[in-house]
Amino acid sequence: MMYYYNIDKYLYQANGSADNVYIFDRKNKKEYNIYQAYEEDVINLKTVKKISGMLNDIQGVKIVENVLTLNAGERGDIDDYNVNWKSQNNKIAKMMNEKIIGNKVYKLKNAVGLQRGTAVFTSKTKSGKTISCKVIVKSNPKLTQNRKTVNSITVKKRAKAILEIKGKADLIDNAYTNTKYAKIISDKSAKSIIVKGLKKGITTLKVKVNGVKTLKLKVIVK
Repeated sequence: MMYYYNIDKYLYQANGSADNVYIFDRKNKKEYNIYQAYEEDVINLKTVKKISGMLNDIQGVKIVENVLTLNAGERGDIDDYNVNWKSQNNKIAKMMNEKIIGNKVYKLKNAVGLQRGTAVFTSKTKSGKTISCKVIVKSNPKLTQNRKTVNSITVKKRAKAILEIKGKADLIDNAYTNTKYAKIISDKSAKSIIVKGLKKGITTLKVKVNGVKTLKLKVIVK
């Protein structure tokens, strides 16, 4: 169902969630997502919150999917109205209250996949009815290089190697375990890691991704 709102000089339309609200500027005949409009200074934050508040006042809850399938690091909407869902297994998937759009962080609630497995999410409607949704995460985070999964690398002393972290969720920091032979010098929020060789030898580094999955990387320093 599509909802329409007339506020100021804009026509707002939404399918029920704040991140799917669009405005149509009749004068310039241009359509914006409200977050895009906010970033381009077409509307202010007060107007964004006003729209979000109108959507939160809707009494019913329409489930988008009874079963939601995600990859690790991927987000998805369970319902149209941003109600409070709770995961029964936060090691597989959980609710995130913020989302990065462009270079900004917005208050948006989505389910996010953390590692392979199944988690049941539950919530209650304003009428007191309990509703549930099964979230299936079909992949694990992994380290890749040139689009290939890797669990070992060779690097020269004082040299560096870059690997991507596929399946990392936004806004969840990594945790690194380093050794005297090699270390990871990347920021904890990065979606890639930089491994620096320190001393000749063979060692194993660890990268904990999404707060739940520990990846081991064998490093040969020459």
